[in-house]
This record gives sequence, C-alpha cells and structure tokens, in this order.
Amino acid sequence: MPTKLTARPPVLLRGWLFFLVAALAVLAGSAAHVVTRPITWSAQAVIAFVPVGERPVSATSLTLMVPRYVAYAASPYVVRQAAVAVGIPPSELQGGLNVTMPATTANVAIAVSGRSPGIASEAANRIAALVVERASGDPVLAARMLAEAPLPTAADGPSEATLLGGAAVGALVVGTLAALGVRWYVRRRYPPVTVPVVPAALRRPGPDTVLATASMPRPEPLEDTVAMSALDDEDTVDFDPATVIVRSITPSSR
Repeated sequence: MPTKLTARPPVLLRGWLFFLVAALAVLAGSAAHVVTRPITWSAQAVIAFVPVGERPVSATSLTLMVPRYVAYAASPYVVRQAAVAVGIPPSELQGGLNVTMPATTANVAIAVSGRSPGIASEAANRIAALVVERASGDPVLAARMLAEAPLPTAADGPSEATLLGGAAVGALVVGTLAALGVRWYVRRRYPPVTVPVVPAALRRPGPDTVLATASMPRPEPLEDTVAMSALDDEDTVDFDPATVIVRSITPSSR
C-alpha cells in the first residue's frame, strides 16, 4: 500500500514554540499592568437633612431642596478647601469624588476614592463637615452627620492574586489558540505526499545488498544425430561424375 510522507516544516513553525511565546507575552504584559496599576481606596460619609422651624415642610419640598447641597458638595470651592486640608491637589480629589442623593431619601452620600485609606476617609469627612456648616444657616433644612467615613480596610477592585490568576488563565488560552493556528497553517502549507511502495522483487539492490543464489535444474543434452531409415537397393542410382548429360531441345519445347 502507498506510504504518506510529510515535508518537515521549519523549526520556527512549531506549535509548542508559538504556545510558549504567546503565553509568556500575555502573562508578562498582564503581570506588568497588574503590578503597576494605581491602587485606590474608597470611603463614604452620609449626611441627613431634616426640616426645621415651626412651619411644616412636605417630603416633596424636602427632596426638591436637598439637591442644591449635592451641587454645593461637588463644587470647586468645597473641593479646593478639602484638598488643602488633606494635602492633595484639587484635581486629584475632584477626579475621585462622587456625590449622590439616594432615591426616595433626603440623604446625601459623599464618596471619595484616594491613593491611601487615610486620604479617602479624611477627604470625605472634610467635605461632609463643610456641607453641614453650610446648612447651619438654612432656615428650612438642617443637616447632621448620619455616618462618618470609616477608614477603608481593603483596596478597590479585585486583589492582585485574583488578577494574576486571571492573567495566567488568559495566557494559557491565547497560547493554545496560537498553537492550533500554527498547526492548521503547517498542515495546509506542508501537506503529506503519497509515495507508492515498490515490491521487494522489483527494487534495485543497493551496494551493500547480499545476493543469494538458487540451484536450477539442468536441461537434458540435445542429440546431434538424427536417425534415418535405410534405403533399398532399388532406390539407388549409379552416378558417374564423368558422364555428360546432354539435353536436346525440340521445336515443340520452345
């Protein structure tokens, strides 16, 4: 039966080589990003607003008046004072500040993300104190600190171990895909060639081939004489070599 011979591809076109290169590249890039990424810490302070004075205030009016304090807490004036008190640039504090008013409540949540737990907690509490001080002169609403920003104990987002584990899994997946892609390319670029098998009896002997001999039956010898039957005396004719034989030609024979 025919034999399939496959052309050997170059050394660089190896699946395991592409697997290692792709996996190491992804793992190294991911690890560098995880190690050098900025780590942030978040803290949140909550302020509650209540009506003051003898005149009653409806809940609808209360929810319409509180948003102005949300805008005041996020204003550059307040951010600048809090940044100076904490010792960071105002732009850094502004980028990590998020002031919201939860729905169906008269509360204001002040969340700050900072480069360290102390900065985040101190900045959130400082902004909340400025808002409470501002609301102290309001004849309709009064603000009080409902919950101070505690010192955060864990950084934002997943831990480095979790991120590195995900990077390792991603590196294995990318490396496997790269190896499969190289194998597919090699099979298309270097397809197997079918070579017919020559029978052993028709193969040409090589220089180191030992030829064997086999005894053949010898043929019987041929006879050089042929037996002929004897002639009778009546069938013999005397022949004289000196006699001249003359043949006469008649006119009829012409």
